[in-house]
Amino acid sequence: MRRKHVVYAYGTNDARTVSRPVRAATVLGTVLALVTAMALPAMAAPNPPLPSGNCGLTVAVVLDVSDSITAAGAEQAVRDATSDLVNYWNASDMTVGLFRFWDEAEFVAPYTPTSTGAAALDAAAQTLVFAPGTNWEAGFIEVYNYDGSPGPHWSAPPTSSPLLPDAVVFVTDGLPTAYVDDAGNAVTGAPTATAQANGEAGADLFRANGVKVIALGIGSVSVASLQGISGPVETEDYWLADFATLSDQLLALGTTLCDPNPPPPATANVAIVKSAGDVEATPGEQLTYTLAVSNAGPDAATDVVVVDTVPAGTVFASATATVGSCSEAAGTVTCDLGDVAIGETPTVTLTVTLGPATAGVLSNTASVSTAAVDPEAANNVDTEDTPVVDVLPATGIAGDVAFPSAVAAVVAGLFLLRITAVARRRDTV
Repeated sequence: MRRKHVVYAYGTNDARTVSRPVRAATVLGTVLALVTAMALPAMAAPNPPLPSGNCGLTVAVVLDVSDSITAAGAEQAVRDATSDLVNYWNASDMTVGLFRFWDEAEFVAPYTPTSTGAAALDAAAQTLVFAPGTNWEAGFIEVYNYDGSPGPHWSAPPTSSPLLPDAVVFVTDGLPTAYVDDAGNAVTGAPTATAQANGEAGADLFRANGVKVIALGIGSVSVASLQGISGPVETEDYWLADFATLSDQLLALGTTLCDPNPPPPATANVAIVKSAGDVEATPGEQLTYTLAVSNAGPDAATDVVVVDTVPAGTVFASATATVGSCSEAAGTVTCDLGDVAIGETPTVTLTVTLGPATAGVLSNTASVSTAAVDPEAANNVDTEDTPVVDVLPATGIAGDVAFPSAVAAVVAGLFLLRITAVARRRDTV
């Protein structure tokens, strides 16, 4: 995978100063070079996120094979944990390269697709040889310079190769005790602070190029030291284990990179029912709708969203939800309700104002959606039709004509007078 390359130059590095990779031909590079020459600490690059999507990544697994692991009788635990990881990914589209470090470093197996080469990676993991020393910087540079050639690659100045991975999984059981000097030699027995700083500089080669570094510390490794070569968040930037739990933790870490057997997605049958507060609407007045959401399961509905566009002839007045929040833009109301458990019935109350000339029938449609798989789409939409009835200005009453009481009395009197006159005329006949 070809990435944007960053050219680095080294400052002086001896027992009194710490080497730092610096950007060349930039103002920032000049500043960092001065900082290096003065032996001041450099700022670590932030740990970038992984590329989006699950699986399909290229991963460098970098393994500590120091003699402290031999002393603990844990060589086979490291071999088996590595084998478990590559075999876990054997049905996925991951690509894995294996590397090891002690006072020096080397690649153990080239980048190999796990779908076809898990057995070869497994066999390579079982051949891991352990040796004295812990040189984090050499481990990082070996991966950074690796170009498919036999190597070794750690003793050359860092030069980004076209084989940079998407992520580096860096497994170690102790603090570094060695670093690489400017001549490409391993300086052993170095002060831990110097070796740690150079290890962090090695990690920065990747982090500055968008490659995520994930550290796994075994035993009593300092969390601060692990954070220095990865990032601040446990189970995202760094992991902790002992030799008894190493395989389980490495598999858990591997699952965050690629889960070849992901659980089935949640299924939730969400529905919406819309109703209006009045059977008729009046021009110039407000009309309130109630939008009732439900979830029939079988799982909780995640990221539930209600959308409602106010009907033509009205303007938005307000919208509230019993859970979550609502917003309006250009007449479209969006309510984020969050997760809705089975049986929960959150509601949204939407109020609109009718224009003075609004007539006919107001037709308003609301919809609900969820990030879960919804097995029934038909109940995700509901429409409410409300007739608009104008008000007669003479009476203030919508619908049938009604007269003021005085007029009604006159009409009633005239009607009674007419009946009386007719009755008298009949009597005289």
